[in-house]
Amino acid sequence: MRSLKSVSNIDLIKSLKKLVQEEQDHTLKILLIINEIEVRGIYLELAYSTIAEYCIHELGYGESSAWRRVRVARVIKEIPEVYDLMVARKLSFSAVLQIASVLTPANKARVLPRLIGKSKSRIDRIIA
Repeated sequence: MRSLKSVSNIDLIKSLKKLVQEEQDHTLKILLIINEIEVRGIYLELAYSTIAEYCIHELGYGESSAWRRVRVARVIKEIPEVYDLMVARKLSFSAVLQIASVLTPANKARVLPRLIGKSKSRIDRIIA
């Protein structure tokens, strides 16, 4: 790996911001693909009983990481507006995970606008 000592502060910050953007983009793509693998039942063909088990054993995610990704992927499958808000960087992965148990198609129009740009503690109060 290249040493970062010779990289200017400005270039270091630019590089980090670009990588974070790419990471978020890749995460969103991963969530869509997890959904598609689950819908097609591909994980079953590979002898896994759950999509999370597939993510653990085939993708190398830890158990908690796998379940979080599956949980968020299922939310965006059920409520596509969540995906759009994530793409627009108005709702984070962790925020979606936080609201997954209370967000429904029936309450999305009322709940989602109240969550945009909110902190974890504020979201906790909103969903309480």
